[in-house]
Amino acid sequence: MSRPYFIKKGDQVEVTKPGHGSTGPYFPATVLRSPAKTKFNNALVFVEYRTLKAPSVNGTDGYQRLKEVVNLVNVRPAPPPMPGPQLFFKVGDDVDVFLWNGWSRGVVMEILEDSRYLVLYLDTAQEIVCPQHNLRLHMEWDDGSWVPPLLDQRKSPTAEMERNMKLKIIFGKKPLELKFGRGAIVEVSSDEEGYKDSWYIAKIVGSIGSDKFLVEYQDLLTDDGAQLLREEADARHIRPEPPLLPAVCHFKMLQKVDAWYNDGWWEGVISELLTGSQYVVYFRSTNEELIFKHSNLRPHLDWINGKWSIASKEHPNKWVINSQMQNSKLNFCKRMKIEVRSDEEGYTGSWYEAKVVRSLGNDKFLVEYQTLKTDDGLELHKEEADALNIRPCPPEIQHVYPYALHENVDAWYNDGWWVGRISKVLVNTKYMVYFWTTNEELEFEHCNLRPHQEWADGFWVDFSRSV
Repeated sequence: MSRPYFIKKGDQVEVTKPGHGSTGPYFPATVLRSPAKTKFNNALVFVEYRTLKAPSVNGTDGYQRLKEVVNLVNVRPAPPPMPGPQLFFKVGDDVDVFLWNGWSRGVVMEILEDSRYLVLYLDTAQEIVCPQHNLRLHMEWDDGSWVPPLLDQRKSPTAEMERNMKLKIIFGKKPLELKFGRGAIVEVSSDEEGYKDSWYIAKIVGSIGSDKFLVEYQDLLTDDGAQLLREEADARHIRPEPPLLPAVCHFKMLQKVDAWYNDGWWEGVISELLTGSQYVVYFRSTNEELIFKHSNLRPHLDWINGKWSIASKEHPNKWVINSQMQNSKLNFCKRMKIEVRSDEEGYTGSWYEAKVVRSLGNDKFLVEYQTLKTDDGLELHKEEADALNIRPCPPEIQHVYPYALHENVDAWYNDGWWVGRISKVLVNTKYMVYFWTTNEELEFEHCNLRPHQEWADGFWVDFSRSV
């Protein structure tokens, strides 16, 4: 006997798009028609999204809630409500973040003032500041039930302190050796030539004075290969084992990662995305690029002032980025995919895909365009480009719902991406786009548009809705 459907007409649900994993996004919706099985033995559901819009059917410039027929496998019930307004989150919590009209997965990295949190957004591996009301504990809908059940009735830190207040007297700083107890699993680095930015898993055997420890490596053997290697390690070269983050479906271009290489974790940057879940990783310490499988990489975390952070605040990526874009200095490694803008008359506001050939010094690079060819059309065009006119390739955003009137977009035109704005919504997923840099208005299909993003302070910011 077939299992009955878990939703019916009128239920509140959440819908994800095909191809997305547990990171989301999940869009809130209402079921308009109960599931119906098709001749292909799959069930379809008619839903109305509560946060996604579509052009109005009456031909006006307005828009209404998007209605869509979706596969039941991409639908789940709306999660149970949070256990009261006093629920708070702690560092390391697996959460959902309400961002860009849907719920996406993240991890709480830091507790801020005014009921705000610093959250690692897993889909782009970026840190964002979120108010408490835009967060909820992450749960998975598994075989008809929520995992884990929402039973954690945590109260606010203030209420907890009032109930369990104790007098605590501190006579002095704790000795350093108490930081790592015997048997603790840690990671140890080295200052030896050629091993900078590498970390090796070890176990604390014992303390040697106030700033040294005897450690036993878990993956390094003695020269004869008979037993695990033991050695003294300075306290400044030891850090706790990083927390286990939720699985990442895929890594992004220029994301900082740790790569498992030569029995240790090496700090690097994704410099190229390959097929088959493989990546090219650039290592600044050795100036090398190597290919790694997805399973041999992990998101990079920094141990700073006694807590874990997704990246150094001074050097979030391989380059240093000032707060003003016009003063930015971007150092890109060889073969890195980028976009280059043109300041030529009539080309303002356009970006062209390219690869870095090599650095020319003085903030200049030789780049090879991926869509522009030489005058004879025989090979890809190369030219010198200033760092001020170079940016990383923006992350892909699956814009599955229609664009709205006045939404900022990038349009694929004349072999490049041109910044414009939706000036009119046409039929058959076509749009008129106005380009203020050239004072032109042209027609485009949905597939030749992407949401407009700006590269600022080392992060991509969604500017599609800004006016």
